Amino acid sequence: MKRLAGMLLCGALLQAQTPASVTAHLRDFALLHADFTQSRKVAALSRPMLSTGTMVMARNQGVLWQIRKPLPVAFVITPRAFLEVGQDGRPHPRPAQDAPVVAHLGRLFQALLQGQWGALESQFTVRAEGGPDQWTIRLTAKAGAPVKGAQVSGGRFLERVRVEEQGGDTLEIRFEHPRTAEPLTEAEARLLAGA
Repeated sequence: MKRLAGMLLCGALLQAQTPASVTAHLRDFALLHADFTQSRKVAALSRPMLSTGTMVMARNQGVLWQIRKPLPVAFVITPRAFLEVGQDGRPHPRPAQDAPVVAHLGRLFQALLQGQWGALESQFTVRAEGGPDQWTIRLTAKAGAPVKGAQVSGGRFLERVRVEEQGGDTLEIRFEHPRTAEPLTEAEARLLAGA
């Protein structure tokens, strides 16, 4: 009887550590705004490149990634399109292969918000650690993936993303000030709807 109880407990623990289960609470938020600090380490440079901005994840619509400093640029990533927002404020289609890391981040954020980690399994082995209060999702690239791997972690909200690119460069993003009650601005809604 003790052995059966142990097996059931072990099975329950393993089940609790699936990517979908440890991030299930994130699906409660249809909309998430957050500020970010992005640090990109490039092998050819002695210092990392830093940028700051805001991110909007809207379930069933997509991700709006807005870099404010040092140079303003924005990207809209939806299941249908990948767009760069020009200085004129208009989105311009851009092939995903032109910016594979940004396109990959968009898919990763959509999987996170929608709990659809299976969408990434064609290119990555996806493994979860922890529980809803403190979790980490590790993505290890399969052949042909746009990046070498990624690690996403958080608790109640998304806190950190680290991406290792194929050439050895790394991208680390830290999120602060998550906001779930803040509605889309008119400009954000227009960009997400137009993608």
